[in-house]
Amino acid sequence: MKFKNIAILSLTILLIIGVSSCSSDSDSSDDPVEITVTTSDFTVNIDENPSIGQVIGTVVGTTNQGSVSFSITEQTPAGAFIIDSSTGELTVANESIFDYEINPTISGLVKVANGSVFENAAITIDINDIDEENIFEGDIYLGSQEDVDEFGTNYYTEITGSLIIDDFGVGSNIIDLTPLMSLVSVDSLVITNTNDLTSLEGLNNLSSSIYWINISQNNSLISIEALSGISSFNILYFFDNIVIESLHGLDNVSGIVELIDISSNPNLINIDGLNNIIETTYYISIADNSSLANIDGLSNVNIIGSNISIKDNDLLLNVDGLIGLTLVGINDDNSGIKIDGNALLQNIDGLINLDANQNKIQIRNNSSLTNIDGLSNITTTSLSIVIDINPSLTNINGLQNVISVGTQLNIKYNDILDNLCGISSLLLNNGLIGDYIVIYNAYNPTEQDIIDGNCSL
Repeated sequence: MKFKNIAILSLTILLIIGVSSCSSDSDSSDDPVEITVTTSDFTVNIDENPSIGQVIGTVVGTTNQGSVSFSITEQTPAGAFIIDSSTGELTVANESIFDYEINPTISGLVKVANGSVFENAAITIDINDIDEENIFEGDIYLGSQEDVDEFGTNYYTEITGSLIIDDFGVGSNIIDLTPLMSLVSVDSLVITNTNDLTSLEGLNNLSSSIYWINISQNNSLISIEALSGISSFNILYFFDNIVIESLHGLDNVSGIVELIDISSNPNLINIDGLNNIIETTYYISIADNSSLANIDGLSNVNIIGSNISIKDNDLLLNVDGLIGLTLVGINDDNSGIKIDGNALLQNIDGLINLDANQNKIQIRNNSSLTNIDGLSNITTTSLSIVIDINPSLTNINGLQNVISVGTQLNIKYNDILDNLCGISSLLLNNGLIGDYIVIYNAYNPTEQDIIDGNCSL
C-alpha cells in the first residue's frame, strides 16, 4: 500500500509539471525579432598606379542577428575593384584604371545584406596624382583604331617626336582618341586623312608647347576644343577639314608663332581661336575657305615677319581683322601683302594701320572691290605695287601718298577704272624707279599724261 501511494504521488507531480510547462509556453510571445543591418559610406584617397590586389580599405557592415554579406552592385569605371563577400575588404582588380590623368575619381555602390534585409554603402575612391614620367622616344604612327587602342595601353605621358594619327593604315577607321588621355606632351601633332573621327577628345591633357600642329583632310571632324590646354605652337597647318566651323580649341595659344596656314576648309566661318596671337615670324595664309565670313581672329596680330596672303575666300566682305597689323616683311626682303580672289570683298580698310614702308603689295582679282583706300598710309614700297583684275574698281586714290616704288607699278585689267590720279604724286616726284605698266583699264594714261594732269577721263 505504501508503494502504491508513492506511485500515485509521483504521477500527480508529473501532471502538475506538464500543465505548468504548457501554460508557460502559451504565455510566450509569437512575434520574431526584426533583423536590422547598418553600414556607412566609404571614402578614401589612394595614390595612382597601385598594384593588382592592393587593399583599398574595408566597408563596415553589422547586423543584430547572424552575419552580413557584401556585394558590389555598381562601379564606375567598371571592373576597377572587387570586394570580399564576408569581410567587406576592397582590393584593386584592374590597376590600369587607377590613373589620375584618366580617372581622378572611382565610385561605386556596395550592398550590405542579411538575407533580404540590406543597406547600401556609397564608395568614393579619390586618386592622388603623383609625379610620373612614361616617355616614348621618337615618332609614333597610329593608322587604325587598333593602333590607337594598343598604344593607349602603355599610358605614355610624353612623345619626344611626332604623334601622327593617319587613317590610311590597315584596320578599322579611327573614331576614338580617348585611349591617349595620359599624354601630356608631344613635340608635334599630325591628325590627317580621318574619315569618322568627330572630335579630338583624348588629347585634352596636352598642355605643353607643340612645335608643329597639322590638322588636315579630316572628313568628319567637327571640333578641336580638346586642344584647349595647348599654350603655344610654332607652326599651324589647317586645311581640307570638310565640316569644321571654327578654330575654338586654340584660344589659349598666345604670343609669337612662326606661321599659320588655313586653307580649303569649306565650312569654316571664322578663325576666332587665334585671337591671342600677336606676331608671326614668317607668314600667314588664309585661302580657299568658301564659307569664311571674317578674319577677326587675327585682330591682335601686329607684326608678320614675311608675307600675308588672303586669297579665294568667297564670302569674305572685308579684312577688318587686320586692323591691328602694322608691320609686314621685317624679316624678309622679298615679302609683302597679297589680297587676291575674294569675290565679295568690298574694301581693304583693315590695312589702314600698316607702316608707311612696305616691300610688295598685290591687290588682284577681287570682283566686288570698289576702292583701295586702306593703303592710304603707305608712302614707299621697295619692290612693287600690283593692282589688277578688279572689275569694280573705279579709282586708286588709296595710293595718293605713295612717293616711291622700287621695281614696278603694275595697274591692269581693271575694267571700269578710269581715274588714276592716285599715282600723280608718285610720278610728279620721280618716285617710280622701275617699270610703269598701265594697260587694259577703262583709261590707260602714260606717265607723261599723268604728269601733265591728264590722270582721269
